[in-house]
Amino acid sequence: MALEQVKNEILEEAQNKAKEIALEGKKEKEKIIEEGQEKAEGIKEETDREIEKEKVALKKEELSNARMEGKQMQVRTKEEIINNTFQEFEETIQEKVNQNPAEFVKSCLEKTEFEIGLVQGDERFKEHIENEGYSYEEQDKEGIVIISENKEKRMDYSVEKILTEFKNQYRKNVAKILFS
Repeated sequence: MALEQVKNEILEEAQNKAKEIALEGKKEKEKIIEEGQEKAEGIKEETDREIEKEKVALKKEELSNARMEGKQMQVRTKEEIINNTFQEFEETIQEKVNQNPAEFVKSCLEKTEFEIGLVQGDERFKEHIENEGYSYEEQDKEGIVIISENKEKRMDYSVEKILTEFKNQYRKNVAKILFS
C-alpha cells in the first residue's frame, strides 16, 4: 500500500497544486479584469473630457464665425449705403449738368489754369463750348475734357472723374456722417 499511498499523496498534492494554481489564476484574472475596467473607465473619462473640449471649441468657433459674418454683413450694408449715397450724388450732378449745360461749361473753363486749345465733350455741350469761343471735339464721356494748346495738359471734368475724385476725397466723411 505504500505505493498506493504515495500515489494518492502525489495525486492529492497535484490536485491541491492545481486548485492553488486555479485560485491564483482566478485572482489574476479578476485583477486583470479590474485593471482593464479601470483603464477603460480612465479612457472613457479622458475621451469624455476631450469630447467636451471639442464641443466648447466648436461652440467658440461657431460663435466667432457668427460674429464675423455679422460684422461682414454690417460692412456690406454700410458699403451699400455709401454707394447709394454716391449714386444719388452722381444723379444730382447729372441733373445739374443737364439743367444748365452752359453754366457747367463756363464753370469748367473758368477753373482751367492754362491756355485752352481744345475742349472735348458730348453732343449736348457742343453749342456752349463753341459759344465760349473754343474748338469742340466730340467724345463719349459725359462731361468735358479741356486740353491745352500744346496738348501737354488736360483737365478732365467728366462726370465719372468728378464722382471718383469726390468719392476719394469725401468717402471717410460721408461714412462718418452716416454712421456716427
